[in-house]
Amino acid sequence: MNIIYYNITKYIHKIRSEYLKSSFITSTANIIQAFIGIIRNKILIYLLGPNALGLYGQINQIFFSISNFFGFISSLGAVNLIAEVKEDKNKIKKIMGTFLSLQLILVFLFYISLGFINYNNLFLGINKYNNLLYIVLISIPIYAVIANVSNVYFLGFIKYGKWTKFKIVTNIINISIFVFLIFIFSTKGIFYYFSGISIVIVVYFILIIDRYMGIKYFFSIHFEKEYIKNFISYGGILTSLSLLNMSVLLNLRKIIIAEHGLTENAYFQVGYALSNYYLPLLTNGIWFYIYPKFSEKKLSFIEEKTILIKTIKEILLIGIIISITIIVFSKYIILILYNSSMLNAILVLRLYVIYNIIYVFVYLLQTIFLAKKKLLLYTMFNLLNVLSLFLIFIFFLNHTSKNLIIALLISKFITLIFIVLVYYIKHEKMVQSNIIKFNK
Repeated sequence: MNIIYYNITKYIHKIRSEYLKSSFITSTANIIQAFIGIIRNKILIYLLGPNALGLYGQINQIFFSISNFFGFISSLGAVNLIAEVKEDKNKIKKIMGTFLSLQLILVFLFYISLGFINYNNLFLGINKYNNLLYIVLISIPIYAVIANVSNVYFLGFIKYGKWTKFKIVTNIINISIFVFLIFIFSTKGIFYYFSGISIVIVVYFILIIDRYMGIKYFFSIHFEKEYIKNFISYGGILTSLSLLNMSVLLNLRKIIIAEHGLTENAYFQVGYALSNYYLPLLTNGIWFYIYPKFSEKKLSFIEEKTILIKTIKEILLIGIIISITIIVFSKYIILILYNSSMLNAILVLRLYVIYNIIYVFVYLLQTIFLAKKKLLLYTMFNLLNVLSLFLIFIFFLNHTSKNLIIALLISKFITLIFIVLVYYIKHEKMVQSNIIKFNK
């Protein structure tokens, strides 16, 4: 798979656009990860049966849901700071030391919680796996902290090539460990596997950091007040909004299930699941290039505008090609991924594709708000989107999967209009300001 990566990236590096280059390169890791996921599911089904697949899915959900808890000390806040001072290694050391220290406080709090909270009853409910589950729980903070620290390095220094290689190598090692553990320990191997991936990410990331920057810059203890506020404000807002968006969508889908059954909800899942395969091609470049680039203080308004317009054109080009392809071949895509019983999801899938184009534009503009530390605006637009989605679906539409997509599309379009208005007002103010300076 590394050979595939290098052959693909050899041609991608000829692309001049940093946004497209970062999107295409990082998407190779997503494609390989999806392929490995298919292999893993086949192994579980073939060797251990459907129950093992269900157990794996539940442990996987527990592992990454708890990992998100450590996102309360946001790595994006650290990325924002690193992008501003990337030439000053002393400041980098203080930023990363403070970030790591706060992460370790969360680790300490989580480990204390293990003595008071019965996570088995809360998330799994199978007593015979109680001890095995706690082996997984102990390893989660190790994985989460290193994952967050690695995000700061790869995003803050715009190292999307190294991130891609990092993901590919760790995924190949992980699937190898998975196969070995399943063959040796059967169902218990699932639990040992999740502990194993924590060790893999720690060892490999330390090797990368030691080679390219030095461990001392990323693993030290500091408590700088000016940075603490940044980490907590970013983390608190992002975590809260993420939970709000997730809970609203889950409850709207719950209404669909209550009124029309699981099959109707499955139609929505077709579009939702497929978007996870192709959206990274459009969104990865936003995180790996646009976010750190717009976090730099030295970027002028004219440079920002040039990059933004160019990126919008590129998103439109790729988005339209992907959308037309999916819309035209939607029937065959559903038959390949599912079966003929899901053909009623064709219209839902086509609407979801149109929604995703608007979603990516909103995603791009909101990411720039984050990069420019406009947290209030970022929060307001997220709340506008969630509120309009809820009101439109509950009060103006029948509660079907098709109408949920329509509600998502309308609410996202309303949000886009308001964001564009804010950008227009900002642009006019900058133009007027430059005219005044020129006249003086």
